[in-house]
Amino acid sequence: MKKFNLGIQLYSVRDEITEDMDKTLGEIKKMGYDYVQFAGFFGKSAEEAKALSDKHGLKTTSIHFGISEILNEPEKTVKDMKTLGIKHFVVPSVPQNIFFDDWAGTVEMFKKAAAICKENDLLFGYHNHAVEFSDIDGEKVFDKLLKDVGTDLLLPEFDVGWMESTGEVPAKYLEKYAGFIPLLHLKDYVKTEEKLSFVPCGSGMLDIPSVIEAADKFGVEDIIVEQDGGCLADIKKSIEYLKSLGL
Repeated sequence: MKKFNLGIQLYSVRDEITEDMDKTLGEIKKMGYDYVQFAGFFGKSAEEAKALSDKHGLKTTSIHFGISEILNEPEKTVKDMKTLGIKHFVVPSVPQNIFFDDWAGTVEMFKKAAAICKENDLLFGYHNHAVEFSDIDGEKVFDKLLKDVGTDLLLPEFDVGWMESTGEVPAKYLEKYAGFIPLLHLKDYVKTEEKLSFVPCGSGMLDIPSVIEAADKFGVEDIIVEQDGGCLADIKKSIEYLKSLGL
């Protein structure tokens, strides 16, 4: 198995990192993570976030920004990306109704954002939740979005926990888009008839070994742990499990 860049999406520990970014990044490094993925800067500037990451020997794999940030403040957004020294701009979500209310407008919005990224030597990506695996015009929303925008402009950051919770098989999607998936969100979950809950990696329903095998086979570079509603104790459990698999 190749060596992945193993990171943590900092949204997982948003309360702790908002309270004390310096201390939280230090704890993350001690756990064994070498990469972080920001979700904005939690009240800090890009320069402050970069300085604290460097202090603790953490590299930034990519960042989650709202699509409005690249559309409305392109100069600032590009500058922040360059400050961090990263190329991957990922939109974490958009209001789900825009897929169904104005498909053509949504595609044009994505193309415009992607063009700004491309002009500035950045890669543009999109992170799924569950709605992207709903049907629209006989296709899955994410498949249609990638087709209509084009994988030359838009790369998927598949969140395999959300994906599998809808009944899809992550390994099949990774094979379908082999070579176009630099980033992967690893999110474990427990699902009952009443509720979907997210849990530390290795303690839920996701077949993580098969996901890792597919990621290795189909060209994923960065594996990023994310737990909605998580905390430091949870992300420590996740990396301990992943290290037990050889990551």
